[in-house]
Amino acid sequence: DDAAAVVLRIDTPGGRLDAVLRMRDALLASRVETIAFVDRTAFSAGALVALAADEIYMTPGAVMGAATPVDGATGETADEKTVSAVRTTFAATAEARGRDPLVAEAMVDPAVAIDGLVARGELLTLTANEAAARGYAEGIVDGLPELLAATG
Repeated sequence: DDAAAVVLRIDTPGGRLDAVLRMRDALLASRVETIAFVDRTAFSAGALVALAADEIYMTPGAVMGAATPVDGATGETADEKTVSAVRTTFAATAEARGRDPLVAEAMVDPAVAIDGLVARGELLTLTANEAAARGYAEGIVDGLPELLAATG
């Protein structure tokens, strides 16, 4: 409908892997500019939605990451095969949007270490300031009016 852009307001603890993979694919294929607006939390599946957008903006105090897949029935960390698939999907999504894939991998797999950001054995969750410093957010805005002004 001749939209200039689509803004995705994200505040979620996560969701189902099958659903977020469809969302990711739709965002990557979109001919309309997509802007993720992380309004507090983009954990797990929410982080992948944000990464698939063309641009990411966050509110002060917002966080993004903590994306290790878990078994929906038990709540335990998913098997190695699933973790590997999700880690690679996060990395490929980051690459497609010009972001550092290692940062995306560290959101999924605590075995991924990044000097000065996250140690091996820790799972990465970025604050708004860390995301902006690492190229994972174009900016930090106070709310939707400020986001619309910042993005034109």
